[in-house]
Amino acid sequence: MSIEIIPYQDEYKEEFQQINYEWLNKYNLLEDYDVRILSDPQNTILKNNGYIYLAQDTQTKQIIGTIGLIRHDSTTCELTKMCVKPGYQKQGIARRLIERCLKQIREQHPEIKKIYLCSNSLLKAAIHLYEHYGFKHVQNEPRHFATADIYMELQL
Repeated sequence: MSIEIIPYQDEYKEEFQQINYEWLNKYNLLEDYDVRILSDPQNTILKNNGYIYLAQDTQTKQIIGTIGLIRHDSTTCELTKMCVKPGYQKQGIARRLIERCLKQIREQHPEIKKIYLCSNSLLKAAIHLYEHYGFKHVQNEPRHFATADIYMELQL
Protein backbone atom coordinates (compact mmCIF):
# COMPACT_ATOMS: atom_id res chain seq x y z
CA MET A 1 0.00 0.00 0.00
CA SER A 2 1.29 3.41 -0.95
CA ILE A 3 0.11 6.54 0.87
CA GLU A 4 0.51 10.12 -0.28
CA ILE A 5 -0.06 13.22 1.86
CA ILE A 6 -1.95 15.76 -0.24
CA PRO A 7 -3.41 19.23 0.39
CA TYR A 8 -7.16 19.46 0.89
CA GLN A 9 -9.36 20.24 -2.09
CA ASP A 10 -13.13 20.68 -2.06
CA GLU A 11 -13.59 17.47 -4.03
CA TYR A 12 -12.58 15.62 -0.84
CA LYS A 13 -14.99 17.45 1.47
CA GLU A 14 -17.37 14.50 1.92
CA GLU A 15 -14.53 12.13 2.80
CA PHE A 16 -13.01 14.71 5.16
CA GLN A 17 -16.37 14.99 6.91
CA GLN A 18 -17.10 11.25 6.96
CA ILE A 19 -13.76 10.23 8.45
CA ASN A 20 -14.03 12.84 11.19
CA TYR A 21 -17.70 12.26 12.01
CA GLU A 22 -16.95 8.55 12.30
CA TRP A 23 -14.34 8.88 15.04
CA LEU A 24 -16.07 11.75 16.83
CA ASN A 25 -19.30 9.74 17.03
CA LYS A 26 -17.45 6.55 18.02
CA TYR A 27 -16.12 8.28 21.14
CA ASN A 28 -19.24 10.42 21.68
CA LEU A 29 -17.19 13.62 21.27
CA LEU A 30 -19.08 15.42 18.49
CA GLU A 31 -19.82 19.06 19.36
CA ASP A 32 -21.30 22.06 17.56
CA TYR A 33 -17.79 23.46 16.98
CA ASP A 34 -16.85 20.25 15.13
CA VAL A 35 -19.94 20.48 12.95
CA ARG A 36 -19.10 24.09 12.08
CA ILE A 37 -15.53 23.21 11.08
CA LEU A 38 -16.48 20.10 9.14
CA SER A 39 -19.39 21.70 7.30
CA ASP A 40 -17.28 24.58 5.97
CA PRO A 41 -13.53 23.82 6.03
CA GLN A 42 -12.84 26.53 3.46
CA ASN A 43 -14.04 29.33 5.74
CA THR A 44 -13.24 27.83 9.15
CA ILE A 45 -9.70 26.62 8.41
CA LEU A 46 -8.29 27.51 5.00
CA LYS A 47 -9.51 31.11 4.61
CA ASN A 48 -7.35 32.34 7.50
CA ASN A 49 -4.04 30.85 6.32
CA GLY A 50 -4.83 27.45 7.80
CA TYR A 51 -4.09 24.08 6.27
CA ILE A 52 -5.72 20.70 5.83
CA TYR A 53 -3.77 17.67 4.70
CA LEU A 54 -5.19 14.34 3.68
CA ALA A 55 -3.66 10.89 3.57
CA GLN A 56 -4.66 9.23 0.31
CA ASP A 57 -4.24 5.59 -0.69
CA THR A 58 -2.59 6.02 -4.09
CA GLN A 59 -4.05 2.78 -5.45
CA THR A 60 -7.70 3.32 -4.54
CA LYS A 61 -7.55 7.16 -4.32
CA GLN A 62 -9.50 6.81 -1.07
CA ILE A 63 -8.89 9.40 1.66
CA ILE A 64 -7.85 7.49 4.78
CA GLY A 65 -6.61 10.21 7.13
CA THR A 66 -6.91 13.92 7.87
CA ILE A 67 -5.25 16.70 9.84
CA GLY A 68 -5.76 20.44 10.04
CA LEU A 69 -4.07 23.58 11.31
CA ILE A 70 -6.30 26.50 12.28
CA ARG A 71 -4.54 29.85 12.47
CA HIS A 72 -5.80 31.78 15.51
CA ASP A 73 -3.46 34.76 15.51
CA SER A 74 -0.08 35.81 14.17
CA THR A 75 1.89 33.44 16.42
CA THR A 76 -0.51 30.63 17.36
CA CYS A 77 -2.31 27.85 15.56
CA GLU A 78 -4.34 24.83 16.59
CA LEU A 79 -3.75 21.27 15.44
CA THR A 80 -7.15 19.74 14.74
CA LYS A 81 -9.05 16.89 13.09
CA MET A 82 -6.14 14.43 13.17
CA CYS A 83 -7.50 10.99 12.42
CA VAL A 84 -6.83 7.85 10.40
CA LYS A 85 -9.46 5.31 9.36
CA PRO A 86 -9.45 2.23 11.63
CA GLY A 87 -8.24 -0.23 8.99
CA TYR A 88 -5.19 1.94 8.31
CA GLN A 89 -4.11 2.77 11.85
CA LYS A 90 -0.74 1.77 13.34
CA GLN A 91 1.00 2.12 9.98
CA GLY A 92 2.69 5.49 10.53
CA ILE A 93 0.07 7.50 8.65
CA ALA A 94 -0.76 9.81 11.57
CA ARG A 95 2.97 10.45 12.01
CA ARG A 96 3.25 11.47 8.38
CA LEU A 97 0.28 13.82 8.73
CA ILE A 98 1.74 15.50 11.82
CA GLU A 99 5.17 15.77 10.20
CA ARG A 100 3.63 17.43 7.14
CA CYS A 101 1.95 20.06 9.31
CA LEU A 102 5.09 20.74 11.33
CA LYS A 103 7.15 21.04 8.16
CA GLN A 104 4.65 23.51 6.69
CA ILE A 105 4.73 25.71 9.77
CA ARG A 106 8.50 25.62 10.19
CA GLU A 107 9.24 26.33 6.53
CA GLN A 108 6.47 28.75 5.60
CA HIS A 109 5.49 30.41 8.88
CA PRO A 110 8.47 31.05 11.17
CA GLU A 111 6.33 33.63 12.97
CA ILE A 112 4.26 30.79 14.48
CA LYS A 113 5.67 30.17 17.95
CA LYS A 114 3.07 27.82 19.41
CA ILE A 115 0.80 25.02 18.22
CA TYR A 116 -1.84 23.86 20.68
CA LEU A 117 -4.43 21.11 20.61
CA CYS A 118 -7.47 20.00 22.54
CA SER A 119 -8.10 16.30 22.99
CA ASN A 120 -9.79 13.75 25.18
CA SER A 121 -8.19 11.20 27.50
CA LEU A 122 -10.02 8.40 25.63
CA LEU A 123 -7.70 8.99 22.65
CA LYS A 124 -4.62 7.41 24.22
CA ALA A 125 -2.77 6.55 21.00
CA ALA A 126 -3.17 10.10 19.68
CA ILE A 127 -2.00 11.62 22.96
CA HIS A 128 1.07 9.38 22.98
CA LEU A 129 1.83 10.44 19.41
CA TYR A 130 1.53 14.13 20.29
CA GLU A 131 3.91 13.59 23.21
CA HIS A 132 6.37 11.92 20.84
CA TYR A 133 6.45 15.10 18.76
CA GLY A 134 7.15 17.28 21.78
CA PHE A 135 3.68 18.48 22.71
CA LYS A 136 3.51 19.14 26.46
CA HIS A 137 0.47 18.88 28.69
CA VAL A 138 -0.72 22.24 30.00
CA GLN A 139 -3.31 23.22 32.58
CA ASN A 140 -6.88 23.06 31.41
CA GLU A 141 -7.37 26.33 29.64
CA PRO A 142 -10.82 27.37 28.47
CA ARG A 143 -11.16 26.34 24.84
CA HIS A 144 -14.01 25.67 22.47
CA PHE A 145 -14.62 21.96 23.26
CA ALA A 146 -16.70 20.92 26.27
CA THR A 147 -15.53 17.29 25.90
CA ALA A 148 -11.82 18.18 25.83
CA ASP A 149 -10.00 17.19 29.00
CA ILE A 150 -6.47 17.22 27.53
CA TYR A 151 -4.70 20.40 26.45
CA MET A 152 -1.25 20.29 24.90
CA GLU A 153 1.16 22.80 23.40
CA LEU A 154 4.24 22.64 21.24
CA GLN A 155 6.59 25.61 21.51
CA LEU A 156 8.43 26.20 18.25
